[in-house]
Amino acid sequence: MSDRTDRRDYREDLGALMSPLVAGTGKPAQAFYDHLESDFEGASPTICLASEGSTPAPMTIKGWRYQHRLRVLVFVTRDDPNADDTLDDCYEAIADVIEGNRRTANWTDLQFNGPSQIDAASWGGDPYWIEAIPIIVAGF
Repeated sequence: MSDRTDRRDYREDLGALMSPLVAGTGKPAQAFYDHLESDFEGASPTICLASEGSTPAPMTIKGWRYQHRLRVLVFVTRDDPNADDTLDDCYEAIADVIEGNRRTANWTDLQFNGPSQIDAASWGGDPYWIEAIPIIVAGF
């Protein structure tokens, strides 16, 4: 198991795992970023993995168990006539990654952290449907 507590490390590790499974040729998203990105250069759908917060849990015999809250953000342009289907396809790919990697050499627990939420919003001046999927990753 990892002995790191840095949220950035967990986010980047999960991003490296998730990116080729959700974005690119034959995948539901055109682009993936392991951080908040302000310019998608016209790519839609786009997925970003963002930090949301951290909680150190009580000390265990292995040490401090850190829980890092992350948010997967799926951006689909509002003029996409199949926006619902696109959001559904992206969510399914993300769920497959989370459900298939609950425990790895880099973390002790990966799971959803509540329901996702879809809102209409502007990002970088462009109108999008944005689905926010809260997740939690934990490790020592």
